[in-house]
Amino acid sequence: MKSFDSMIIILYGVIVVFFLYRIIKQMKDKKKLEGNIESFKRPSSTFEVILFSVLTVTGIVNLYFGYVQNNKQNMLTAVVMIALAVVFAISTRSKLYVAENGILSNAAFSTYKQIKKWGFDPENGDFVMLVKDQKGENREVTKVNKADIERINTLIRKYKLGK
Repeated sequence: MKSFDSMIIILYGVIVVFFLYRIIKQMKDKKKLEGNIESFKRPSSTFEVILFSVLTVTGIVNLYFGYVQNNKQNMLTAVVMIALAVVFAISTRSKLYVAENGILSNAAFSTYKQIKKWGFDPENGDFVMLVKDQKGENREVTKVNKADIERINTLIRKYKLGK
């Protein structure tokens, strides 16, 4: 049973590292933005809120029972789960940036030359881009506030198409 618990800690640790990588990449790629830069908040989905809540509550419960039972393995698992909840929450709060030289979304910077198509799903508040780079074509989907759709589209048309 201890090896299974260790495997869970390692798995959660890897996920924490992944989200930390995305946060750091977003901060580094933000420096690539040039000219006039506008940021747009990304709404949290119900799934993200539920996942954050489950991770936090489970982590706190594990920490409590680990402390009561003096079980260091449970306490370590709890600390890693709470760390995962925190970095997940920070990662989901990342913004969409539209600048004169490109767009930063989902911790990925794309120049307007790389963006082949873009569109919006006003019903769900999704912003969708077809991005072509060295690896091929990617479809990037980012949630945006429905009220920001028109402004984002206007900026992209201005910077990409010159309209």
